[in-house]
Amino acid sequence: MDISIHTPGWLPYGPEYHRFTMCLVYENDAWRIDDWLNKDFEERGFNPSMRKDLKDCIKSFEKEIP
Repeated sequence: MDISIHTPGWLPYGPEYHRFTMCLVYENDAWRIDDWLNKDFEERGFNPSMRKDLKDCIKSFEKEIP
């Protein structure tokens, strides 16, 4: 499912549109978000996957958790 989010702008900036893709899976009798992809990040050369970003973030703290 592709979605766009419009955020208001503050001077001197104008309004912004953010484009995302939500990957859905059907499990346990319900539709659930499987991953959230940021198309704007992808166009700028970053990894667009929210799932990968969160896994990487958790992994970076792995050694600090007792």
